[in-house]
Amino acid sequence: DTLSGAFGSASGSNAAATGPHQIAPPPPERVSFLTCVRSENERAGTVTLVVTRQGGADVSVRVEHVGGTATLGADYSPPPDATLTWIGTDMSPRNVVVQLVNDTAVEPQFETVDFRLVNPLGTEIAPLATTQLRIYDDDAEPDVHFRDGFEGDACPVPPPG
Repeated sequence: DTLSGAFGSASGSNAAATGPHQIAPPPPERVSFLTCVRSENERAGTVTLVVTRQGGADVSVRVEHVGGTATLGADYSPPPDATLTWIGTDMSPRNVVVQLVNDTAVEPQFETVDFRLVNPLGTEIAPLATTQLRIYDDDAEPDVHFRDGFEGDACPVPPPG
């Protein structure tokens, strides 16, 4: 008995056919924010948002800031909207650095800035197309109280330490 196929052959009485060999397709090309929420105290000066990728082809995606409750210039200076690019099998995450303004204004416990990934080339955006930056105020202790004992977020993240 002889068994032969695309990857070689075998012979003898113990040779058994198990079916054709198949090469698994590569994983889909994907880019994503690392987390759905990133928190930082305003006195930190900067905060880094991380974008990751999966796959092995040339891909790019654009990062945009799209609003929130924080005031542009008074609470943060966003990076310019930028295109992030990966060549071939480069799997290194890309960092987007946001400048924070440490003001003296007493503000809500935190203010937000929303970012999104858009205009993917050679990839899809999944699972996290958006992320929220929460800038925590350091100018006064927050007055915490609960109306009914139940408060929370859909994507809970502890305040910065």
